[in-house]
Amino acid sequence: MNSNTEIKLENNLDTKLDLKLEFEKLLNSDNLKLPMLPEVSFKVINLINNPNSSLNDISAIIQQDQAIATHILRIANSAAFAPPTEIVSINQAISRLGFKLLSEIIISISLQLGIFNSKIFKNEMVYLWRFSLLTGLWAKRVSFHKKYNVEATFIGGLLHEIGKPILLNSLSKILNNIEYNEDEMNSLLNEYHLILSKKVMAEWNLPKLVSSITCNYNNLDECVEYKKEATIVYLAHQLAHYSLELHKSNVEQNHNSINSTNNANPMETIITLPQWAGLNYYRDEVEDLIAENDTVIQTLNSMVV
Repeated sequence: MNSNTEIKLENNLDTKLDLKLEFEKLLNSDNLKLPMLPEVSFKVINLINNPNSSLNDISAIIQQDQAIATHILRIANSAAFAPPTEIVSINQAISRLGFKLLSEIIISISLQLGIFNSKIFKNEMVYLWRFSLLTGLWAKRVSFHKKYNVEATFIGGLLHEIGKPILLNSLSKILNNIEYNEDEMNSLLNEYHLILSKKVMAEWNLPKLVSSITCNYNNLDECVEYKKEATIVYLAHQLAHYSLELHKSNVEQNHNSINSTNNANPMETIITLPQWAGLNYYRDEVEDLIAENDTVIQTLNSMVV
């Protein structure tokens, strides 16, 4: 199964461009401006890593941002969280969702409205965000069942391809109305995004566990610290691909279905990945995990702004 995310890029164009050269110029430039981690995300990540944090701390952050407060109310009332009665206030939402889940939702909203946002590549950013969030949600599931650090692997999943939206935003002025090959673009994004992710992790000064996951999930052989957490995000990345392909197949409902006997069985491909053994997952446990797909997709849809 492909471990790289491919995105469909708009192509309205009249001038040819050496894409590889532009990528290299950007990454080697002293003038490359890395975006700041959204302040709300920074505050919440610090709260997660502070054992003395409380719901009052998270409430104070929410009260300062009306956009986030509005989205939290919508999410709290969604089918994924199934409140017995309608939640009409932030205090109710805080009480219903709890500290950890609220923290994850706030980080997700602030990233989606900030870094995963582009006027030129709107559709591409939507896809990248859905894939990143889906990876984070799967990472939570994989971690939970084996009692690994759920919060860190969720954030690692959200950020594991953070270099891609940053590259697109950095190149947006150059790529607007310029002819380029979509396959080449996807190949270059897959080739260079980890280089930029490492620069970003250093700039943002995130906890070492999160940085290690983000920078090493796709290079496990050379991963020394937090290898199991990085492995979780690698497997979550594969599960996210599986979920999206399954959804696509169900929508199309034709002979090319993901369950077609004419194609390799994607579920079997996931189940037989050798990385499961390093996390002490057995085949039946992986099958049970994959059976949670509908729940994961429902949560994804509720959390997309």
